[in-house]
Amino acid sequence: MRSQRKTSVNLYEDEPVEELSWPPEFHFKAEKIDFKSGIVEPQELWSSDTYNRSRIDYYGGEVKKYYYWETDDEPGYVVNVNHVSTEDYHNVLTCQRWSMKSELHKPLPEPEEFEYTGEQELEGRWVQVWQHNVVYKEHFWKERTLYTYIDDGFHIPVQQVRKLFFTKKASLSTHVITNYYSYNSTVEEEDLDVKLIEDCDDASVILGDDFRTDVNHLHPSKDSDVDLAFHSYVKHHSKKYSSEHEHEMRKNIFQQNWEMVAHHNRQNLGYKLELNHFADLTEDELSSFTGLRRQGPAVGTHPFPHSDEEVAELADELPENYDMRVEGYISAIKNQAQCGSCWAFSSTAAVEGALARSNGGRILDLSEQALVDCAWGFGNRGCHGGDMQMAFMYLTKHGISLDEEYGPYLEQDGLCHMDNMTTVFSVRGYSVVTKRNPEALRVALYKYGPTAVSIHFSRKMAFYASGIFYDPIW
Repeated sequence: MRSQRKTSVNLYEDEPVEELSWPPEFHFKAEKIDFKSGIVEPQELWSSDTYNRSRIDYYGGEVKKYYYWETDDEPGYVVNVNHVSTEDYHNVLTCQRWSMKSELHKPLPEPEEFEYTGEQELEGRWVQVWQHNVVYKEHFWKERTLYTYIDDGFHIPVQQVRKLFFTKKASLSTHVITNYYSYNSTVEEEDLDVKLIEDCDDASVILGDDFRTDVNHLHPSKDSDVDLAFHSYVKHHSKKYSSEHEHEMRKNIFQQNWEMVAHHNRQNLGYKLELNHFADLTEDELSSFTGLRRQGPAVGTHPFPHSDEEVAELADELPENYDMRVEGYISAIKNQAQCGSCWAFSSTAAVEGALARSNGGRILDLSEQALVDCAWGFGNRGCHGGDMQMAFMYLTKHGISLDEEYGPYLEQDGLCHMDNMTTVFSVRGYSVVTKRNPEALRVALYKYGPTAVSIHFSRKMAFYASGIFYDPIW
């Protein structure tokens, strides 16, 4: 993006200040201080409209990123330069290049986002103050402040302060200060020419085509990387937002979730997380999918058929490994979408497994929509939540039909039409597995088939990818 030169008044004149405008060529040194993590990151920044390129060095050049902006003659691309050590070699310089289909940005904030708010003294000099604030409903507010001075008609940054506050948590999620110094208006072409670095690996990755690949090349703490990753994410999941305001809000939520996922995966805790279609949702919005509405203590129409003593004896005879998928008792994974109907999906899956166990492994697809529509008289609330126990009470009285006959899942509360069904599968009764007894659960699974369970849902579970999930936070 090329800067347009703006006419700007002297700091001390009592006249309006025009739009923020960066110089067309610049070279800075900078220091980024993250008060949440305690990390102090030295940077060096180059940018040139003449050569249509920019560059960022981190930690004195240990890591370098070259950005070649898109032109009519060639696509834009990014080159990441760093050192790699393995068992076979030590600190070997490597370069990875990937193409960019969207426009790349300068390593400074977008000028049009900021409004002039006045002047103040900062570290012994008078500076202009520019503000960019975003407030989204009750979810969060984001505050960005730039302090600049004027040189040759352009604004030169001195400091940028970024804060992100999540209202529901009453917590400051982000607090980062970047100090800029040693400004130079001259940039040499060799400073921006990655071809001067030997032995670069020209990887044929096209950023923007595959979100999973894109995030592996980017970092959630870099503003420019967040812009690129979110652009790819929105395209990958066909996201649509109502306004630029919401787009900015979703990008901030995406960044917070990305940082959490990246931090977790670096710890190698036995299970992995990934950014999925939930990555732009707040915790409150994610909680709307947890539709369990407990209706009192768990009881069944029949007591659990085994005492603790019998369970202990039976458990000794159980195989060490048992996979009901092999037996054909587990139905395909389904998606409740934007409806708090997990209770209905859990209930029908348990009944589908019981039926499959009784008919030789033939899975029948039962209608979750029938429970969403019809089980209100038992304390359930359709897409606003329910209880598996209340669902089973409904099923013992009314039974359930096939999805094919009842009609497709609507992701909405619909009209109940169970009276029109020709095929209804009855449920004679159900039992509650003995509490706090994992051996009883093993016996129930092996002897009777799939069970319906409710579990604690945490933020991490929303992004579960693989491995054995374990989250001790309740």
